[in-house]
Order: sequence, then structure tokens, then C-alpha cells
Amino acid sequence: MMSRTIRDPVHGYIRLDEVEYRILQLPVFMRLHHVRQMPTSYLVYPGVNISRFVHSLGVMHLASKIMTQLIASVDKDKYNELFPAIDDKRIVSVVRAAGLLHDIGHGPFSHSSEQTMRKALIELHADEMDEAKKITLEEDEKKLPVHEYFSYKLMTESGELKEILDENLGARNVATLITKTKNTNTEVAKNHDGLSILRKIVSSQLDADRMDYIIRDAAWAGVSYGSIDPDRVIGNMAIRKVKDNYELAIHERALNAVESIVDSRFKMYKWVYHHHMVVATEELSQRLLAWLYDTITSIKKQFHWKAFQEGELSDVEIEATLKEQLNTDNNDVLNFKGFKDRRFLPVSILKRREDHAKLHQDIRQAIAPPNSCYNAEVATARTTKKIL
Repeated sequence: MMSRTIRDPVHGYIRLDEVEYRILQLPVFMRLHHVRQMPTSYLVYPGVNISRFVHSLGVMHLASKIMTQLIASVDKDKYNELFPAIDDKRIVSVVRAAGLLHDIGHGPFSHSSEQTMRKALIELHADEMDEAKKITLEEDEKKLPVHEYFSYKLMTESGELKEILDENLGARNVATLITKTKNTNTEVAKNHDGLSILRKIVSSQLDADRMDYIIRDAAWAGVSYGSIDPDRVIGNMAIRKVKDNYELAIHERALNAVESIVDSRFKMYKWVYHHHMVVATEELSQRLLAWLYDTITSIKKQFHWKAFQEGELSDVEIEATLKEQLNTDNNDVLNFKGFKDRRFLPVSILKRREDHAKLHQDIRQAIAPPNSCYNAEVATARTTKKIL
């Protein structure tokens, strides 16, 4: 089977087999070139223009290394007990494909579009809701992780991607690893412990996804928090039996490397992902997507996995639509002018706890004479309402 190689700035050379290379050519995957991993962070950290495309390659690469290490950690009898219906080469290929395709269902601006996609699913595709709940094990429609359901559908419904997967790996084999469904009739799900371990490679507290985005996001943001050692962690992973169940374990000699990952992730959330301006711009992007959905009929139906299948609806299309709307006489669109003119971006007034306390103090001094008795909370609420 022919193989190709891609040069990744984080992991170096990443090998692709023929099946993976064919997947990369499809519109459904090429679309990820134009979906940002950190949707509006580039407005704060200018270097952060990471696509879901390159991140997915990194996750595939790390997932492959983890699976290979886990296979080496068990003897033949234990392997056959955990994965009775699938050989080691095939299972590595399935895990690689799951890592490659785990984010394929993300909408424009990544997680910022989740709320709008959920609304579209409820309003326009209510007939799919029962299946979506079953796939994600989420009964509350308001919390349903729509991009996970979309990823599953893109792999398992008719289309070029499903055809390629079924020809070589089995579409449901791959899709099962990114869902939470308990009962699945696939090769990889013959043993509950085995399926659980495979899913943890792609999604857990110490998975290929997190290890890639910590390194990648930190490097592009220009911060030092991403200096972690995934090879040290992966090289010390193993499958061990705890009482009656098999679990994914890590040797204590890699504890320092694990602590580094946990610490790096905490700092990335505190100082990068939750930077006050990043939070403000992501809130604005969510409102933009909701406004476009409610305002433009032609774009409303695209918030669905069938449009993604054709490579439609990415950040580029949203930005082009915004540009068109800014040239109209609709004054509502001016709320989102900040995406084209930084002078119109929202500014976070309350950056720290002490800022909030100071706002209360300023209001108290502005609306009440010294030593007077009044309800500070009510006064603050009234004043804030007047300001808004």
C-alpha cells in the first residue's frame, strides 16, 4: 500500500497510508483547513491561526503511537481477550482513523457554533434528535454535543467518506470510537473493556487530542506552557487489570510528565483560552452565528452535517457573508463590525475580581451620599440597567 508523508511543525514527519491520504482529499475533510481550532484567539494572539485540519493530523499521529505502545504492553492472550475480532495492524489503523476524523463535525468557529448547530438540529431536523441523544448519551437537548453527533453521521451516512471507510476499515468501527453508545455491533466493541480503552485514546483526561492541542496552541500563541513531553507519557502507558476490569495505566516513572501536562492545560485555560478578550470575542462570534442563522435563510440550512459533507460552511464562508452584510443598510450587523475593524471589538470592563468590587464602589459613591442607607445590590442593578 502506497504511503505519503506530511511535514508537521509539531511532530515532524507524519506518515499517511493510502486510505488516510484519500480521506484528506475529500471536501468533507478539506473543509477543516478553513475551521480555526481557536476561533477568535488570533484577535488577541496574532500567531494563533491553527486549523482543525492540522490538529487532526497531530491527533492521528499521537493516537497511533499510543495504540502501538498499548499493544506491546499485553501478551497475546490478553490482546485476544480485549480485542477478539480484530488483528493488531487493523486496530491501529482504526484508531488512527478515529483520531484523524474526531473533529470532522465541527462547525464554523469550532465550539462557537455549537449552540447554533444545536438550534438548527432542534428546529429543522427534529427527526434526528432521538438518534443524536442515543449516540451522545445526552438526554438534555440544551447540552447535546452536536459536533460529536455530526462527526458520527459524516462517517456512517452515505457519501465518499463512508465508502472509503467501509472498503478498508469499517465506518462503524471508526465512528464507534468517538461516540458514547454502549451497545454497538462492531469488531472493536466485542469486549467492553477493550472498547473503553480505545475510546480513551481519543477522548479522556490524558488523550491524543489534549496532548496535541496543548503543544500546538501554546506554540502558536507564543507562550511557554506547552513544553510537555508526550513521548515520555506514551512510552509508559500500558493496559493493566484492576480487579476484574482492564484499564489504561501509566507507570509512576512518567508521573512528572503527566503533572506537566495537567499543569500546562490549567495554565493554557487560565491565561490563553480564558483571556478576557478571547472570552469577549468568542461570545461575539456566538452571537454573530446566531444572528446569521436567524437573518439569512440561505445559510440557515447549512448548519447541518449534510452541508459539511459537501465541504460547505466554514469560517471563510461566515466571514464572506459578514462582509456582504456590512455593505447593506441593516444596522444590526454593525454589532459585529469588530471582526473587520478592530476598533469596534468589545472591551471587557471587568477583567479581575477587584475590578468588579471597584465598579460596586464607584456606583455606591455616584448614587448615594456618604453614610446613607440603601440596598447596594438593587442600586447596582438599576444603574447597570441604565448604562446598558
